[in-house]
Amino acid sequence: MADDRKRADTTATPAPDPTQACRGAWQRSEPPLGEALADPVVRTMMRADHVDPQDLERNLRAMARKLAVAGRPEAHWQAD
Repeated sequence: MADDRKRADTTATPAPDPTQACRGAWQRSEPPLGEALADPVVRTMMRADHVDPQDLERNLRAMARKLAVAGRPEAHWQAD
């Protein structure tokens, strides 16, 4: 039985991770807003959803300013 497990372990090939290309610096923390909005996967999704990237960035930065005024830690996107 141990031989069967060993054989299964050595022949099993893990499926490729489709998110691997998107990880980069994001793996350790949230990306800066500009980097997140420039990501090819994010751009493709925004295009499919008819989201204007400049409008979205403007709205997110405006919200970050409001959060900063309120003293909320979520405002870290404001400075990037």
